[in-house]
Amino acid sequence: MLDFLAIRNFAVIADASVEFSPGFNVLTGETGAGKSMIVSALELLRGERAQSHFVRSGAASAVVEAQFHLDNPPPGLLRKLEEHGLQLDDASLILERVIAVGGKGRQRIGGRLTTTGALSDVVPLIIEISSQHDSQRLLSAGFALQVLDDFGGLGPLLEDLTLRLGELDGLAARREELETLSRTRDQLRETLGFTIAELVEADLAPGEHDRLVARRKRISSMREIIDTARFAEETLSLGEDAVLDRLHAVIARLSKVTEAEPRFGLAVQMLEEARIGISEAGVFLRLSEEDEDGGESLEWIEERLFRISRLLRKYHCGDEEELIATLERSRAELEGLQNVEDELGKLAKRLDEARDVAAKVAKELGRRRAEAAVDLSSRVTAELSDLGFVSSRFFVELTPQRLRSDTPAHRRFDDRRLGSSGFDAAAFWFEPNPGQAPQPVGRGASGGELSRIHLALQSVLAGRSEVAVTLYDEVDAGIGGQVAVKIGEKLARLSLVRQVLCITHLPQIAAAAGAHFVVEKNVVDGQTVTSVRRLSHPERIAEIARMLGGATPEAVAHAASLLEQAARE
Repeated sequence: MLDFLAIRNFAVIADASVEFSPGFNVLTGETGAGKSMIVSALELLRGERAQSHFVRSGAASAVVEAQFHLDNPPPGLLRKLEEHGLQLDDASLILERVIAVGGKGRQRIGGRLTTTGALSDVVPLIIEISSQHDSQRLLSAGFALQVLDDFGGLGPLLEDLTLRLGELDGLAARREELETLSRTRDQLRETLGFTIAELVEADLAPGEHDRLVARRKRISSMREIIDTARFAEETLSLGEDAVLDRLHAVIARLSKVTEAEPRFGLAVQMLEEARIGISEAGVFLRLSEEDEDGGESLEWIEERLFRISRLLRKYHCGDEEELIATLERSRAELEGLQNVEDELGKLAKRLDEARDVAAKVAKELGRRRAEAAVDLSSRVTAELSDLGFVSSRFFVELTPQRLRSDTPAHRRFDDRRLGSSGFDAAAFWFEPNPGQAPQPVGRGASGGELSRIHLALQSVLAGRSEVAVTLYDEVDAGIGGQVAVKIGEKLARLSLVRQVLCITHLPQIAAAAGAHFVVEKNVVDGQTVTSVRRLSHPERIAEIARMLGGATPEAVAHAASLLEQAARE
């Protein structure tokens, strides 16, 4: 349910907040008081486009906030929240929409910044608005199918169809891939064969490029390496005045006097360690014949590096390991090409079977829809009769989904297209009077008539739809008397399974509500200000008396009578 609505600097509303009640809530007020702004504010939370004139004159921005409490959130809503990285906070969901002067603004769901697209995805699953703007929605084939499927309890069949179509589309995509391979098989075989031969002949090893670069650098410096090694070896051990010989002499002389001067013993020990270290270093300074002649030639290394670099560029690889992986992948693809025709034959059979299964589910869905359409039409027509459409008729028209030029072959069944919702398209039709040509709902009906048709649908669907809140605007247009009483009764019954908000000018509807709010317009400091407040029981009597024509004793008595009658029912 909608717990709380706060509106600031929104058109004529400077600062208004409303705490709604469960069940049936009604909003009344003089014409022009600003009731339509309540609707506009909720439409903004549903992701409708913001207009710059929504911001109150002199303010920098307009703000609309709402808090919903959802004890049993529907799975569809939870999925949508998850898609946008959002979640419910302890069964509570807070929404915010800010419209700034200049067109910029922001929106939040559950305290997190998000987009208007997220609002339009999520919030209509919580609150729906029935007004004259619903004409296109009622006319929509998608909406009609959704209502029909909800009424008929066809969700499991739709889920089964979605699963079957996923399998069918997957097989069709694989067939297209294999057919493309088949058409280009000879060329691919030649290309893959050349790739394999080239990479096999290259005989690549992981890390080879880096090793050869290091080897090239060593060979390029070999003359200097050899000269340096020989100089070091000559100086340390081979020369006439070699370091090792002189060090050995120093150690020998010091050793002779260590008894007389014991501290020289530590020096002898340290010099002996240095002598051993210099001897071991000499091992690393000796170059073999292979070292001295370089082993691989610099020319061979340069050619090998050029070849590896060319292959890396050609096959868009970063190193030799990726080239080796390209080789293995090419071998696997070449092997797969040998089995294309066999796989295509097997796939054709699986595709035919998947088409048959999907079509069977879609046909069963169509059969169940046809049954549900008859029942729904009859029930909505009966509800409309109570709402003043005594001789009118409502019916659901099912038609096949027409083929389109982009319909893939596996979704074509004679002249029908198998869509995500099956073979069927649906539309709501309305016959206002006997003998008058039926028309699609929304094409010829007024805003008030559309609201009553919507109410009739919701009355039939009560308890089946997952929407938590419905706002009715203009449901009372063009009616009065006993029809108004019936509408009030239906809204009250509907409010037993969901929260209902209704903006009305009719006292009979206002009396049927459990909570009554008045929208008032006043002039404060030279500016028009709209406020919203909840009425006490005596205030309700006065407001309903005003709606009846004035604060006369007769109107007051009639208002009290309407409230008493509604309370008894």
